Amino acid sequence: MTTAMQLRHFNRELVFIVNPHGRYFHGEGRTQISNLSIKDQAKVIVPLLLEAFVTEFDGMPAPLAENKSAFAPYSWSTKDPLLARVVSARCRTVGIRSELCTVQVSDAQTVQIAGECWKKWKNDILHAMSMYDCCLTDDGEEKVEMGGGCEYCHFTPSFDRPLFPCTECDAAYYCSKECKSLRQIDHNVTCVGGLDQSVSP
Repeated sequence: MTTAMQLRHFNRELVFIVNPHGRYFHGEGRTQISNLSIKDQAKVIVPLLLEAFVTEFDGMPAPLAENKSAFAPYSWSTKDPLLARVVSARCRTVGIRSELCTVQVSDAQTVQIAGECWKKWKNDILHAMSMYDCCLTDDGEEKVEMGGGCEYCHFTPSFDRPLFPCTECDAAYYCSKECKSLRQIDHNVTCVGGLDQSVSP
C-alpha cells in the first residue's frame, strides 16, 4: 500500500509505503502533496515510488540491506479511489510496465495495518528527535524547518537521505550533482559565497 501522509512536526509530506504482509514500511520524499491538484499529486507521488524501488530502499535495516537488490512490487494500492485512478494514468504516461499501472483501492485491513505502521514510524521519529534539544520546542514542534527540495528541479529524493548543499553558502540544496551544475549560473547571482568572492577589496 502507498499513501501520502503528513508529519505535522516537519511541515512536509511523504509517500508512506507499507507491505501489509510483512509490515515493512518506508517513507519517501519530503515535499508538499495534499495542497496540489490531484493530477499534480500524481506527478509528485509516482517519481517518489520509483525512487524507493530503484534506489533499493535507502535506510533499510542492516540485516536486510546486506543482500538487497533493486526489485519491483507485485502490485500497489492506496485508500483514495480517485488518487488510485490518477496515479494509474500517470504510471502509464511515464512508461511503467503495464501490470504495475493499475493502482488498486486498499481494503479495510490493509488501511488499518498502514495506519498502525505509520503511528509506529511517527512515534519512533519523534522519540529520536526528543533526545536532541536543538530539534524540538517544548510543544514538540521542530525548531528549524526542513528544506523544501532540490533548488533546481524541486524533487525530494528521500526522507532518509539528505540533499547536497551548496558548498559556498549552505543555503541551497540539490538532489544530484547534475542539478547543482545546471543551477550554478543562476544561483551564483544570490549565493553569499559567490557575492563575497565578487567584491573587490
